[in-house]
Amino acid sequence: MNTSGTMAHRSRKQLFLLSSSLALIATVTFTPLAHAQFAPVGSRRMGFAMINDALYIQGGFDTDASNQFISLDLSTSWSTTSPSWTQLKDGQSTTHLALAPISAASNGGTKGSLLAIGGMSTPVFFSSFDINSGQWQNMTGVKAPYTYLEGHAAVSDPNTGLVYMIGGYGANNTYNQLSVYDPKAKSMASQSSATAATSLTDVAAVWASARNSVLTFGGTRAPPANTNGLGSGDLSEYVPSSKTWKTMVRKTIETTMGFFSFVRGDGLGGMSVSVCVCVCVWCV
Repeated sequence: MNTSGTMAHRSRKQLFLLSSSLALIATVTFTPLAHAQFAPVGSRRMGFAMINDALYIQGGFDTDASNQFISLDLSTSWSTTSPSWTQLKDGQSTTHLALAPISAASNGGTKGSLLAIGGMSTPVFFSSFDINSGQWQNMTGVKAPYTYLEGHAAVSDPNTGLVYMIGGYGANNTYNQLSVYDPKAKSMASQSSATAATSLTDVAAVWASARNSVLTFGGTRAPPANTNGLGSGDLSEYVPSSKTWKTMVRKTIETTMGFFSFVRGDGLGGMSVSVCVCVCVWCV
């Protein structure tokens, strides 16, 4: 019996099995795993703002107050059925807040920042997210204008950096008309209150660059006042240079663009038609 030949054959077989096992382990170990795309939790009453061609959304209400903070790059294309959301470091757990952009030129850091303002059950009234570092900072050194505020809107003046907080209401029947935050000084610049009859909540606001003003529309009166909607035709303007509010009046302008006519072939009549176009505009 050739024992040396048998042992050599067995050794080669064992070596082959060992090599095959190592190859399998290497394959399992180094094959990259596919990661599922991040899908944010749907919410309402959240804060949102745009800066650097990106949309940021923080907080809101799903089954409870949420601390979710996400962004969406608007400079690239993505599928509407599967947007490329990015999950960011969680903010405060709150709803009914406002979010405003702070540019780099307005003391917002090298890439700018986002200011979270108020909300329900918020431990800190002001908090700031630095885009470059990806970190939140509770701004406990800034004296808050209210204990808490909900239902307000916020816009930033790109010329001065000032943040305008419009509307909203808080504890003990307090109503905000317009409060202004200065990010360069990191302090409140002004604060004015409203009454229940002139209160405004759930209002939409936007900075109008062509007019250098804040435009507001929609919303309701704050509780316990009449909370019926104000209507989409209610458009107001705040002009910072004069510190005045104006009511935009909707007017309908009718203008005749032209006419055409035709005559029946049998000579029994015809018709002329004027084309009238009605245009709705808002005037100060």
